[in-house]
Amino acid sequence: MPSRTILATAARRAAAALLVGVLVVASGCLTGKQNTKTPFRGLTSEESDRLGSLNNPGFPKSKAFPAEKEPPAENLIAEGDLYLKTGQLDGSIMSYTRVLAKDPYRHDVRYKLGIVFLMSGQLADAKRELAAVLAHQEMLESHEALGLVFLQEGNYPEAERELRHVLSSDPQRLRALYLLGVTHLKAHNTTAAIAVFRDVLLKEPNNVKAMSRLGQAYYEAKNYSEALHWLKKGEYLHPEDPKLNYYLGMTYAALKRYPEAMTAFTKAGDEAQAFNNIGVQYFLEGRYTDAAKCFQRALELRKTFYPEAKDNLERALKKMQEENQNAG
Repeated sequence: MPSRTILATAARRAAAALLVGVLVVASGCLTGKQNTKTPFRGLTSEESDRLGSLNNPGFPKSKAFPAEKEPPAENLIAEGDLYLKTGQLDGSIMSYTRVLAKDPYRHDVRYKLGIVFLMSGQLADAKRELAAVLAHQEMLESHEALGLVFLQEGNYPEAERELRHVLSSDPQRLRALYLLGVTHLKAHNTTAAIAVFRDVLLKEPNNVKAMSRLGQAYYEAKNYSEALHWLKKGEYLHPEDPKLNYYLGMTYAALKRYPEAMTAFTKAGDEAQAFNNIGVQYFLEGRYTDAAKCFQRALELRKTFYPEAKDNLERALKKMQEENQNAG
C-alpha cells in the first residue's frame, strides 16, 4: 500500500498539473485581439511572461514598476532634525538610520543618532553609537554625551572619566563641568560636588540649575544655612523651578520652618505631596501624631492611590502604638 507521503506528493503534482492545464486553456482563450496584452492573474511578471510566450508568442512582457528612489542624504538629515525638534524621536531615529545605511562614515549623523537614543532612554544603543563615533574620530561632544549615558546608568567612575577628559581639553565647557558636579552628587561625594558647582557659578553667576544643585549638596551635607542661601538665590531667578522648590521645602522643614516648607513643597508638586513631605520631617523628629495627621491629609487630597503616604501613615501609627504601650 503506498505511503501517505507518496500519496500526498502525487496529489500535489496532480493539482499542479491541473492548475497548469487550466492556465493553458485560459491562455488559448486570450488569442483574440482585445485581451492579448493582459498579464495572467495570480502570477509574477516573470511567470506571466514565460507562460504567455509559450502559448502566445506575441504576448508582451510586463513592465516592472520602477524602484522608489532614496532621497538624498541631506534631505533625510533635515527630516531627522525636524523630527527631533518636534519631539518625534522614532521618526528621527528612522531618518538618521537610513543615512547611515548608505554612508556609515557620516559620524556627524551617528552622533545625532546617539543623542536621540539617549533622549529616548535607549542607553545601550546610545553608548554603541557614541563609542562608534569615538572609534573613528575625537569628538568632545561624544565624550560628554557618553559621560551622560554612564551617569544615567549609575556608572559614576566612567561618567567622571569621560567628563574629565572633556574638561582637560576645554576647561570652560560649563555643561561638562555641571554634569561632573551632578556625578559627584549622585555618588554622594558632597564635598566634591560643592566645589564643582561653586566653580560653575564663578563662571556663570546666574546659572539656576547650578544654584539648585549646590543647595541640594549643602542640604545633603546638613549645612542648612548655606543650602537656604543658594536655594533662595535660585528661587529669586526662577521661582517656579520644581527641583529647587523641593529642596527649599526640605531645607525649611529641616530648620522647622514648616509654613514656608509647605509653600515650597506645594510649588514643587502638589498639596498632597507637600503634606506627605512635612509628615516625613515630623516622623524623623519623633512627632508621630503630627506625622500621622499629615499622611492622612495627603491621602485625603490625592484622589488616586498614594502608596508612599499610605506606607508612611502605617509606620506612624505603628510608632504611636508602641509609644502608648510603653507609656502604659
